[in-house]
Amino acid sequence: MKKLIFLVSIIAVLLAIFVLTICIPKSYEYNYDVNGFKVKEKFSKKEKLYTFDINDDESNYKYAIISKYSKKRGLINKIAKKGSCLFISSEHVQNFTICKDNDLYYTSFIDSIIEYQDTSNYDKIGIYNLLDKRYLIWNYTDFIYLSGHNNKHIKLFSNDVYKLDIVAKIHNSLVIADYDQKYKFNKFYVIDSKNGNVSSFDVNRDLYLNSYILGTYKKNIYLYDAQKEIQYAINPFSKSMKKSAYGIYNNGEFEKVSINKLNKLNVSFVNDTLFNYFIKDNKLFYKTPVNEVLVSNMNVTNIVESNDKEAFFISGDTLYFVNISKGITPLLTYSEWNFNSSNIYVF
Repeated sequence: MKKLIFLVSIIAVLLAIFVLTICIPKSYEYNYDVNGFKVKEKFSKKEKLYTFDINDDESNYKYAIISKYSKKRGLINKIAKKGSCLFISSEHVQNFTICKDNDLYYTSFIDSIIEYQDTSNYDKIGIYNLLDKRYLIWNYTDFIYLSGHNNKHIKLFSNDVYKLDIVAKIHNSLVIADYDQKYKFNKFYVIDSKNGNVSSFDVNRDLYLNSYILGTYKKNIYLYDAQKEIQYAINPFSKSMKKSAYGIYNNGEFEKVSINKLNKLNVSFVNDTLFNYFIKDNKLFYKTPVNEVLVSNMNVTNIVESNDKEAFFISGDTLYFVNISKGITPLLTYSEWNFNSSNIYVF
């Protein structure tokens, strides 16, 4: 009986090792053919990144995607070519499209006509689609809060402020310095994006208005006062502030920075990503580990915020949303954005 139990245990262990060997992600390179196209498929375990190098008799196409690991090799099932675009079908990763003109990659919706749906209007802002998001828009005198069911104005200051520099978005809150104070301030306002309610808190010392935000990390906003050459960590949730070591968070790791560098007023936290949106020659591009993709031929002035797949951006007087796989959606129009599109926040 003991021998049988021992034998069963050995078989179970070997079976477990075999299953783990098959299922545990591992980097690989695999070459295969699909519909006359030669495909080089790579997976990077460290980055959880798939890259595809696809060739036909005319062109070479490159594509990259973050996706859950699959033990299958040869993930592309079908490739269809129409004009300069490849339409890629897969049962294991998201379907995708690659368009290319010589060395320029571009989206399949680059010149698509953006359809505007019926709009509502709130205080000169045309509303096409809120995407179930909440928006805080500075108009020099107050914030316009748009949430779909509770649109309102949020008044903070007695004087007009053309641009808010000492402001930080953290979790579901927007934290703003008290611009009613001149030269120095010791108070912050906090707007709760869930309902538009405002609270405030005083800090235990004066800060100069030439201070600037380095970034946020966990529950803290990091600010550098160039006048006093002091860096602070501000927690708007505990309503506290304390001195911090000179430095920034570089991809989640604290990195020391010299005072001289901080005094140049252009230091900020670093959060490198494999995929990101950026503006070049007033055009919106999407950067991947293997190429740069022109997203739209519209003249783009500002990226309000973005992540590895989506972005909110300004073109002319309109705020747009783009998903790199699905296309562009117009959200809001405001004539003032033709001149100034700073201080727009999306939650």
